[in-house]
Amino acid sequence: MFSNSIVRRYAVFLCGVATTGFSISLITKAGLGTPPISSLPYVLCEIFSFSFGTFTFVFNLALIFGQLLLLKKEFTPAQYLQIPVTLLFSCVIDLVMFLLSGLTVEAYPARIALLLAGCVTLGFGIALQVVAEAIYIPGEGLVRAIAAKLKKEFGIIKTVFDSGMVTMAVILSLACCQAVVGFREGTIIAALIVGSIVRFFIHRLQPVREWCRASRLEQA
Repeated sequence: MFSNSIVRRYAVFLCGVATTGFSISLITKAGLGTPPISSLPYVLCEIFSFSFGTFTFVFNLALIFGQLLLLKKEFTPAQYLQIPVTLLFSCVIDLVMFLLSGLTVEAYPARIALLLAGCVTLGFGIALQVVAEAIYIPGEGLVRAIAAKLKKEFGIIKTVFDSGMVTMAVILSLACCQAVVGFREGTIIAALIVGSIVRFFIHRLQPVREWCRASRLEQA
């Protein structure tokens, strides 16, 4: 039987994952670029006739495989739960993109407003995942694995990793689309402010963290 603590943690975590998927769709729909971690899947979906969510799923599977190669025996069975989590994440992206397919935002101030709304909800979704203390999402999991192997700080590797994703996306889009796809001011804005929004929400979600831990603490 699963303890109440585990059920609570994974319930909060999955809410965070779904919120994150919704947010990425919202940011993308603003038409001002995608978040750094989604830039490569977005370019691939523009090149090939598959959905944004499909390439997000494939991309995240590659990140999980990267963790497996790096960590080997240190890759615990629980981390395979990243696969169904990634499926949920990708399905939410495609669902929201479909639901918003009829939405056209042309005025620049409205697009900025949609972008900022997406950044706020993205920060909230990530914060929910952090306070849940369940498993890592594939992007964070790979960054942590690289940081552990290189014995470098997580923040440094995260910055390099995100920059690398954006660089590859720009190069690929220029090579295949003859234009920069998915990288605009929105990508930079998201990179600059989402971290601060995450920290803001983590501080205010401490009651949720304690609620997730409650049963575990009572049993101890």
